[in-house]
Amino acid sequence: MNNLKNKSILQKLSLGNVSLKQVSAKTLKPAKKDTRELISKWEYKILENNEKRLCLLANVNTKLEGMFELKASFLIEFKVFELLEINEVEENITDILYYAGANYTLLSSFLSNYILGFPVPISPNIEKSNLKAIESSK
Repeated sequence: MNNLKNKSILQKLSLGNVSLKQVSAKTLKPAKKDTRELISKWEYKILENNEKRLCLLANVNTKLEGMFELKASFLIEFKVFELLEINEVEENITDILYYAGANYTLLSSFLSNYILGFPVPISPNIEKSNLKAIESSK
C-alpha cells in the first residue's frame, strides 16, 4: 500500500464513467475581424470523494468568436484504489479533467459540424488560468 503514495494520482484511479449531463450550442454573429479567438473556461465541483470512488462535475463554456458558443456539463466517476486527500485531487485537477476534455473534443466536432457544416474539434485546453472550482452551497 505504501507504494501507492509514490505514484501519480492517475495511477490511483480507474475511470468508471464519463457521462454528458447537459449541452447547449448556439451560432454567434459573424466576426468583424478575420481572427477567430477561442476562449474556453472550465469549472469543476467534487461531488464525492471516499475510499471507493471520486465523482466530479465538470462544466465547460467555449466561444469561438464569430462562429459558435458551446456549453457542456460532464459527470466523471472514478474507482479509487486508495483514499485521496482533497488537496491531492485539487493539485492534480487538470489531469483528472482531461477525461472530460477528450469527450468534449468529440462533442465539439459533432456539434460544430451540425451547426456550421464542418467540424471544429476543440482541444480541452484545461489549464489553471481558465479553471475554477464551483463553491459548495453548504
